[in-house]
Amino acid sequence: DLEMNAFRVFETLNARGVQLSSADLLKNYLFSLVDDGGSGVRLASLEHKWNQLIDNVKSEKLPDFIRYFWNTRNKNIRSAELFKAVRKQISDASQVFRFVDDMMAYSDIYMALKDPHDALWNHDREVTGNIELLNLFGLRQPYSLLMVAYKQQPFDLFKRILKSIIIISFRYNVICSKNPNDIEKVFNDLALAISKGSQPDLSLLNKIYISDNEFENSFAIKSFSATSRNTKVVRYILGKIESQAARSSMLDIHDDENSIEHILPQNPDCQWNFDEYKIDQLVNRLGNLCLLKKSANKSLGNADYETKKTMYAHANYQTTQSIPEHYNEWTESSINSRQLSMAKKATAIWRLNF
Repeated sequence: DLEMNAFRVFETLNARGVQLSSADLLKNYLFSLVDDGGSGVRLASLEHKWNQLIDNVKSEKLPDFIRYFWNTRNKNIRSAELFKAVRKQISDASQVFRFVDDMMAYSDIYMALKDPHDALWNHDREVTGNIELLNLFGLRQPYSLLMVAYKQQPFDLFKRILKSIIIISFRYNVICSKNPNDIEKVFNDLALAISKGSQPDLSLLNKIYISDNEFENSFAIKSFSATSRNTKVVRYILGKIESQAARSSMLDIHDDENSIEHILPQNPDCQWNFDEYKIDQLVNRLGNLCLLKKSANKSLGNADYETKKTMYAHANYQTTQSIPEHYNEWTESSINSRQLSMAKKATAIWRLNF
């Protein structure tokens, strides 16, 4: 029995320490369904198609891609269930060829979702910006939905879905840190509707849209540890609030000139009247962070708040200029108060109206 053979090969190799991915197992199974009657022509054709797929997707990403592709038209499954699910649905050569051809047709979109500069986006600035955020936020749950939306819907609707996903995920994943697996089901329901040819009902997304109240409460206490990815996320958040306050265009989140200044410094000296426990709690809070040009930030170092206020008043960013206007001294309650006012603004900026 072919299926059991594929399994035995898999188990034997795994027992010998040769790691076979679910994609290898799947390939063995699919190839075993193609009977050439000895000529080898159809197997050679399948081999050629499979190699093209690997060239496009790169073998280490193939298992993920196959699962996201599968979930564009089937109920959501996890990686471990993929082989069983495919085996259940695909049982002859013509289905194998159709499956591999369809995957090929989707592989370009999958790879483009990982690259804002991909030619597929046709230099559309809104789309490239949102694809960049998709990757910055580390979002993979929406892949199946985005793949099928791009493939089967007008580009404008794809853009709308992408934009909605970014706002929903910003609230859900980035600020509220909720379980990412829970949103995958809703994305899957929408993907299935599109693949069956129905007009997608975007109000389904309302199920995973965090309420203003919960979002504002989470935003008001949010902190980001200082990693290079978080630096870009914080730059994006502060940049969005800045561009709305100053009615200016969005700043470049990759440009280190737009540096992140810690108002209460990361290593403050004794003139800052905070105990060590409080410093740990407060230093990376959003309310303690502002934008400052790199050179200004460097020259400030660990200066006291009086010195910083003068520098902030002349900063290139309106949101930074307003700090000394509102806060005469910098205390825990200043950080809480500023962050709450940022949270109220954020609730209006990252909003969807269903």
